[in-house]
Amino acid sequence: MTCRNTILIISIAFLTAALSVQARVPEGTRAENDTTLTIELPAGWSLISSNLDFSDDYIGENGPDMQLILQDIIDQILIIKNASEFSVPSSNFRQLRTWDTSQGYLICVSEDTELVVHGRPIPYDRPIDLFCGWNFIAYYPDYELFLSAALRCLTDRGLLLDAKDGQGRSYSPRQEWWGWNAVIEPGSGLQINVTESCQLIYPEEDTFVERPPEANLRHFPDVPPTFDSMSILFNAITGLDVVDGAEMACFTPGGIIAGATVIEGDPPYGMPAWPDDSFTADVVEGFLDGEAIHLLYWDPIHDWELEMSTEVIEGDGLIFHTNDYITIDVALGVDEDKPDPQPFDFRLDGVYPNPFNSTARIEFSLQRRTDVHLTVYDLAGRRVVSLVDATLEAGKHFATLNGDFLQSGIYMVALESGNRQQVKRALLIK
Repeated sequence: MTCRNTILIISIAFLTAALSVQARVPEGTRAENDTTLTIELPAGWSLISSNLDFSDDYIGENGPDMQLILQDIIDQILIIKNASEFSVPSSNFRQLRTWDTSQGYLICVSEDTELVVHGRPIPYDRPIDLFCGWNFIAYYPDYELFLSAALRCLTDRGLLLDAKDGQGRSYSPRQEWWGWNAVIEPGSGLQINVTESCQLIYPEEDTFVERPPEANLRHFPDVPPTFDSMSILFNAITGLDVVDGAEMACFTPGGIIAGATVIEGDPPYGMPAWPDDSFTADVVEGFLDGEAIHLLYWDPIHDWELEMSTEVIEGDGLIFHTNDYITIDVALGVDEDKPDPQPFDFRLDGVYPNPFNSTARIEFSLQRRTDVHLTVYDLAGRRVVSLVDATLEAGKHFATLNGDFLQSGIYMVALESGNRQQVKRALLIK
């Protein structure tokens, strides 16, 4: 998923007024002790910061000039924002005129690129002022640290609630979230949530940081970050012997995959749930605030996708809220070829066979007479076919999905009634 070029801008005259661009001071004005920071920017969103006090050739009338700093990649930038302001270079709209080196910035680029800046190294222990609540902050050290180690001074004082890196990996001192061993490197930014106004001072480099091995998804697709993710912590999983290499994913009510992770080692396991990007108008990438979260588990031994029955241990339910978190215990369902016979108030029982190569029987249950919609979507969230749109009596029901006119691939089958919805995946193989 990459950011689209369609950006929502409020059409107000003063926003599009021409803005003067200062000429860059020749590079020869840089001090001899200036160093270089290169920040890799994959297409889409990244959370970045500078651990340099910028060279004189980036300095304008009011300090480090944002447009001078970004001018070499300005054509690739769709938007850059902090906690309260943003700039859209293509529309010549700039709220962010100066770069505050204590802050982190969310930046969305249209293609893979890199930002190269020059300046004098910031001391690793320069204090960063924090406000009560969420902060976007810079990472000053020129060495790598684990996320948990980088924020130890806040944890030791009982001030840290939660922290995230740009990939949505989270750390909370209240529980060992899966992101505690995320590696933070120069050029990265952080989001941290503190209980009161305070200061952060990073520690000196005192231990060797060994990067944990990357676990790559094999079954579910990778989900690039948007911003302000929700964190889901799986405290325990029962009902099946969980093996390394298994995968978990979360889906929106419309069947859009909005987060996925690989299971390695013992619980807890964690997964970010990404929101829809409000700055792209032509596609839905993730959750809207208040939407229900649907979870699936993939078993690599049997190649099964299993439903997750959840018990919320901490949080406000299996509902998406920006920058929130939930802790859940999970009981895995059974193979869809052997559905649980227990009656449910409202249930999408299964797709049989699954995978299918011609037609599939979709079974569902209702406890009372109700209006029902049974709809098939593709993975982009587009409606493929409506199978049921009627008022049905209580009991068991089924519909037939004809795959003769569909392409091979994964489809989402959604059963909806009022504000209730259940989703299952169906794989068509021809």
